[in-house]
Amino acid sequence: MENLSVHEIKRISRICERVHCVAPGEPFSNHLSVVLSGLFPCVHLTIDRVELETCELKEMVSETLPPELLTKAAPFMHEHPGPKQLLRPEQRLVGTMLTEMTRRSFRHTGLYNESMKDLEIEDQLWMSFQRQGEVTGVVFCRDTPFSHKERFVAKLVQPHIDIAWTNWRRMAELKQRAECAVSEESHPLVNDLTKRQQQVVECVAAGMTNREIGEQMGISPRTVGKHLEQIYGFLDIHSRTALARLWT
Repeated sequence: MENLSVHEIKRISRICERVHCVAPGEPFSNHLSVVLSGLFPCVHLTIDRVELETCELKEMVSETLPPELLTKAAPFMHEHPGPKQLLRPEQRLVGTMLTEMTRRSFRHTGLYNESMKDLEIEDQLWMSFQRQGEVTGVVFCRDTPFSHKERFVAKLVQPHIDIAWTNWRRMAELKQRAECAVSEESHPLVNDLTKRQQQVVECVAAGMTNREIGEQMGISPRTVGKHLEQIYGFLDIHSRTALARLWT
């Protein structure tokens, strides 16, 4: 395996395992920027999202690169060979700047002179993924060339990122569908309340107290409380906040 030591294989295996362990609700880009920070010696690590057709840089997640780099680099992304690779049949790719162009050619680009030179970026290694007309790239940046061995390691790690990312997207979609289903199921229950009870619910959702509700409806606060007890029991909820959420 490309002369990897036992220690290196164990370290890479631990990183691959961590890639799959995304905390609930955590953005996957943020998760990757933490887990992959120790994969290679590098100056900067970014997670980039680029529109495939126009090569426009849409988003950049990085703990170390300044936000203004996005503005500086955007006009020159058409010079970057990474997004262009996605025009090839493969949907998962590993590449480096200095295997796609010579150092001299790279240093003559606006991308280098306007955004990367001041940050001492002389080479990049990227793992690219095509998603719905966009290229998502995990990009390692540093001031020395990446080796053939490091490119080999990136190819080992990349399928794990792809699978974890796909699973994260599916879980996010399932969670959204579940929330929508709960919401859709809740509204008919509210509609099954009497017209008087629905008036009480509407007032609660507006933030009114029992006294204010009673004054508006011409009943006592105690009667309002009785209505709420019946409503809570019917809807199987226990707070005004939950009741207001069902109404909105």
